[in-house]
Parts: sequence; C-alpha cells; structure tokens
Amino acid sequence: MVKMKDSPNNKLIEFLAILYTLSFGQRLGRYFLKEASGLGEGVLRRILSELSREGYISVKRGGTVITDKGREFLSRLIAKIGYKHISPIDVKGIVKHSYNAIAGVTSQSIKNVVQARDCIVRSGCLGGLILFYTGSKLVLPPMGENYLYENFPSFVKELKRIPLEEGDYIVISFGGKIYSLVKGLYEAVRYSGSGDVL
Repeated sequence: MVKMKDSPNNKLIEFLAILYTLSFGQRLGRYFLKEASGLGEGVLRRILSELSREGYISVKRGGTVITDKGREFLSRLIAKIGYKHISPIDVKGIVKHSYNAIAGVTSQSIKNVVQARDCIVRSGCLGGLILFYTGSKLVLPPMGENYLYENFPSFVKELKRIPLEEGDYIVISFGGKIYSLVKGLYEAVRYSGSGDVL
C-alpha cells in the first residue's frame, strides 16, 4: 500500500490530482495527464508507477484508467484532506468566464474565509469561493444569505446539484491546472481560521 502517513503533503495532492482526473472514466494518455494536472513528466511517471504498482490504476498502451481499488483509494484521499466529496463545477455563472474549477464539500468550519481564499490563490489558482449552507440556503460570506440568489441565479442552480447538509461549506478553487485546484482545496481546509495551519 502507498504510505501516505510518512509522505509529504504534496505527494498526497499529486496522487489525488491524478486519480481525480482519471475518475471520469476515460482512458487517458500520459501527455493529457501531464497537461491537465500541471505536473512535470518525471513526477507524473513516478506517480503513475506507484499507483500502478498498488493496483489503483491500469496503464496500457492506449492510456491509463482508474481501477475500482483506485476509486476507493481516491475516496479515502478526499476524506483525508477534509472533504466529503469533490466534483467539477461551472463557475461561469459567477465569475463571468469558464475556468477549470472544482468544488469540495466539507463539514469543517472555515472561520476566516478571506484567508482561506488567499490559501487557494497561493496554491496557484486564479481564485476561490467559500460558501456556507445554512437554513437550506447558500451564503457567500460576507455578502449575506440572499446575495447569491438575487445576483447569480444560474450559479445557484449549478450549486444545487451538490448534495449538502446543514452547516456544510463548499470550497471552490478555479483557474488552474488540476494539481493547483486540488492543492487549493487542501490548503483552504487545512487552514483553521485561527491563524494556525492544521
């Protein structure tokens, strides 16, 4: 089994970025994975070798595909970084451009959304959004509970496809390669909101 306990955090993010990219079911070539993830050729080769050795992916002449064991490992990695699930999201309804974007749902409290968004940007993304789900409404702090509904109804419609529970936060990173997007989610939740890093 790949040892995550002793691995640096960026190795965890690398594994997560590749498995997440493969999780959409297509067989993907190494060049595509390199371009989509933003990882270098040598790093990608190492990751693919480690994931293949553990049975998390199948690498063949036609490309790489995630295995059922890999999907289970991906779910564990997502939980390890503090999320219930992550998924792609269309942010055009709020930022007026189409960017690569992913949304993660967490029950961990994010006390300082501005600093959490800064963590996302420092991870290599163009931006980030942090929303809170309360009283069956999505709130974009510090704008108030009706702001999204009055100003960005198409974005609210996009967000409603995400399963949420009372008190959940949605963390969105956008405008980067997959590695940066995943790292942005990781850093936003890792930041406790008290000035400390978990």
